[in-house]
Amino acid sequence: MDISRIKEKNLKEKERKLKLQNANGLLLTTVLSIKNFQQTISFELQPNDVIIGGYPKSGTTWTQYIVWEIINEGAPLPSVNEMWYKEVPNLEMVGTDCLENIKYPRLFKVSLPFNFTPYCSSAKYIYVSRNPWDCCISAYNHFSQVDAGFMNLTFDEYFECFINGEVSHGDYFDHLLSWHVHWDDPNFLFLTYEDINRDTKNAVLKIAKFLGEKYYKTLTGNKEMFENILRQLEFEHMKQSCILERSNYSDNVDSKNEIKFFRSGTIGQWKQYLTENQKEKLKQKFIKKLNGTNMFSMWKNSDIFLNE
Repeated sequence: MDISRIKEKNLKEKERKLKLQNANGLLLTTVLSIKNFQQTISFELQPNDVIIGGYPKSGTTWTQYIVWEIINEGAPLPSVNEMWYKEVPNLEMVGTDCLENIKYPRLFKVSLPFNFTPYCSSAKYIYVSRNPWDCCISAYNHFSQVDAGFMNLTFDEYFECFINGEVSHGDYFDHLLSWHVHWDDPNFLFLTYEDINRDTKNAVLKIAKFLGEKYYKTLTGNKEMFENILRQLEFEHMKQSCILERSNYSDNVDSKNEIKFFRSGTIGQWKQYLTENQKEKLKQKFIKKLNGTNMFSMWKNSDIFLNE
């Protein structure tokens, strides 16, 4: 192979990589602004603020809706845009300029590693994690709709970026471990997408109790309201009702205005996507990074675990 063909090959390989920006050492999609990121990491929380955190496409939006429904006693669901920008602001997406009139209790969402997340010892943190197999696939399907940095990236190319931590919000496993240090802190609640999916009722009760005894008592004392909340939180209902419009989220990808945010919601979709080699690579990294931690054991009773 002559030198010109080598250069052409290397150029194509560079073009296939995701276009990301570096924010204080953290890789981020270009859909997000550095200004909003900087505002987020310097944001001062107040006592009783509630932060919902998680790696992108781990179930944080579903968890936002659960928290919002508990606080608002089963009110009709807002759109995803209303949720992210007004009801439970996604801080690194919207920044902090528009938060002066936010109602109490203040609810926020971040998708950042914990070392970039605002901290207050009297705030409450809910961290939701999703198995990396499904998380990788869901992130690919989502960002390929909204992020021009994907260009014509194939799933196999994205998988290599994911396994190497060269994706928005950094390495999946490092993200989990950054939050894991607070596992035993009383103002932190750790959940998995799989547990919420399999037993939404119990997950809602657990979150309500964590938010405050009054919320738990309201749910358990009003059966009709609780059943209404559970109906609204069913994945298929949210898929039909909670629309994400491209306006004010991303205008740099030519496609339909409406984004399919709630796409599948199933557990184990990775079985149809990943090759045997990809499954093994991700399994080995899972073991290497998380073995011996609570994050490893969170999926021990799940059918997505390592003997699958």
